[in-house]
Amino acid sequence: MTGSGVDGATGRVMKFIHEGESELPVRDVKANHKKNPANEPYIEYGLERELNEGKIIGAENYWAKCYQDAVKKVVESDEEYLFLASYPNHAGGNASENLIIGYIRHDNHEWRAEDRVSVIGEMKVYPFEHGIPLSEFGYNPTKRSLGPYGRNLNVAETREVLDHFSQFTDVTKECLKRTLELESKSESSDNDGC
Repeated sequence: MTGSGVDGATGRVMKFIHEGESELPVRDVKANHKKNPANEPYIEYGLERELNEGKIIGAENYWAKCYQDAVKKVVESDEEYLFLASYPNHAGGNASENLIIGYIRHDNHEWRAEDRVSVIGEMKVYPFEHGIPLSEFGYNPTKRSLGPYGRNLNVAETREVLDHFSQFTDVTKECLKRTLELESKSESSDNDGC
């Protein structure tokens, strides 16, 4: 996907596990809520490759085969956005279902293995308080996985999500900083957790 505009854009939503120690929507780096540390979404992708010039470049499915069917659908269907959803695990979080809290624009993709593709592009993450419940798009409210293919958003729904987030300041830089802090405190550097 190159030069994607918003007109006619579609997207797919997939879930990641929130780390639970902060109010920022950051993946579970320290394995607070799962067996292994999470490496996806890979918000450090651009930083580690010196690509972050005025924007954060992120990736999904880069280190691990997480929701491969959903990511592959984004690539094969030439969808412009991989929307990120999570359930806030932090104390005081009052959501009753997964919330869309950001996206990776499908600017590029990379086959990491014969059976694994990664979506790469500009990443934007927003506070949980500005997240959008998936039930607003007719899906049953859930805190669980969104299934192997995630949830598809049509052109109108994709536009609605992007318009909603355009009203708010993203916290992507803060999430990157928090992720790096958690990684420095984590004893594990295992790169195979979703």
